[in-house]
Amino acid sequence: SVLLLGLCEYYKVSKDEIILEYMRKLTDGIMAMQILDDKSEYYGAFLSWQNSWHAWGNLQSYALLKCYPILNDKELLSSVLKELDNYYPTLISNGYLNSFTVESIEGNVKVLQKEKYSQIAYNIRPMVFALLEAYKITGKEEYAEKAALAARWFTGQNILNAVMYNSETGRVFDGINSEVELNQNSGAESTVEGLLTLNKIFANKTALKYFLTTDK
Repeated sequence: SVLLLGLCEYYKVSKDEIILEYMRKLTDGIMAMQILDDKSEYYGAFLSWQNSWHAWGNLQSYALLKCYPILNDKELLSSVLKELDNYYPTLISNGYLNSFTVESIEGNVKVLQKEKYSQIAYNIRPMVFALLEAYKITGKEEYAEKAALAARWFTGQNILNAVMYNSETGRVFDGINSEVELNQNSGAESTVEGLLTLNKIFANKTALKYFLTTDK
């Protein structure tokens, strides 16, 4: 996903057709990793590696959406919206996940293992970025609303009702280790990812409206 984001920006400057072909191959590869069993609770999720998904830096949807204006591929957009419309709401309503592993038997997805913790800022930021990009492309306000809801993880809408972001210092806690343990360390990654997320929300008037008014 990170490579794809880089190629996307490079193509905008270079218009190099070889780069465009690389982008198509990478987007096709990401879409091939999507769970398409609509009976699965993970319907729409883009797997991270083989048969595993992890929340950490899960930028697939965001990267695909950044490429969409260039590739103008309706299948790409449809693929992303499957994740945003089906899997993201499941993640949010169930209090998020750290990872899961599945196997597919004749097209039916069976969950082998899932882990709820730890939860960190780099789990949340990709979701917010993807949802706001979907709002930009589709104009559908529901995506801005979902982005705001996900971002409220930083202000207390999480399993511990813990405020992860300190508005006075800009500090962001490292994460949530369990249903009873808050990691009160504050590393650079957590702070940067948290601030990137909140800056993105505050730069979007529609998302900010929901961020400031959505009830817990």
